[in-house]
Amino acid sequence: MTPVAPRLRGLVLASHPGPSVVVTAVVTLLAAAAGAPARTCLGVALVVLLGQLSVGWCNDAVDAAADVAAGRSEKPVVRGLVGAALLWKVALVALALAVLLSPVLLGAVGGTAHISAVLAAWAYDLGLKDTRWSPLPYAVAFGMVPVVAAGVARQALPPAWAVAAAAALGVGAHLANTAREVPSDVTVGRGGLAVRLGEGRARLAAVLAFGVGVVVVLVAVAPPAVALVLAAGQVAALVAAATLARGRHLFGVLLLVVGVDAVLLVVFGVGWV
Repeated sequence: MTPVAPRLRGLVLASHPGPSVVVTAVVTLLAAAAGAPARTCLGVALVVLLGQLSVGWCNDAVDAAADVAAGRSEKPVVRGLVGAALLWKVALVALALAVLLSPVLLGAVGGTAHISAVLAAWAYDLGLKDTRWSPLPYAVAFGMVPVVAAGVARQALPPAWAVAAAAALGVGAHLANTAREVPSDVTVGRGGLAVRLGEGRARLAAVLAFGVGVVVVLVAVAPPAVALVLAAGQVAALVAAATLARGRHLFGVLLLVVGVDAVLLVVFGVGWV
């Protein structure tokens, strides 16, 4: 029987803590920028984190056998820290809590948008990840982020540019994340659009999609001179991350860019909803 401490560590690692924390922080920041009060923002953080935990645990539970076959030693299931059965249990509990609490803490608009995003992510984990349509759930889930923020703040919908930019960022994040797993996905006969594109082209497609999202956000909310400088700097950083060291740092740079642009949206985007 696995000791408690290693099992807890395995659960944390299987939750994909980096992306989970970044997504939770970004959605909470956007809700604050849209005018949501502090108490509501705490509810946003709780519900979004529950949704992210459920998605991460579901992902590692679904991939357990393939990860073992591919020898992905960075995965907690492969390292024996946690088993797939436990991951399924905690994933379903977190999903149930996220669905039940979303309309209570986020309201009708924000709650519906958040449930839609989480279900899209589960659809990815449960099958779409291995098809050419693998970016679609990311486009839907990320596109719902500004809808959640606007919904919890004012029970209103955000401008179309915000949804489009968020969807583009989601597609870029997906391609960057899966590009680095192309070799092992090919080994086990799995993989979505990134496998079909190939590792190099998937990284470049990720930069293109992410670059579009970055430029749209900055042009929409920042002064022209600031937008030009920041967009150029961020796109240059993305290109460098995609082309140097076989793109190993691309996903980390993407997360950093998302965090920076979320802060900029708070600073410059007053009234963006």
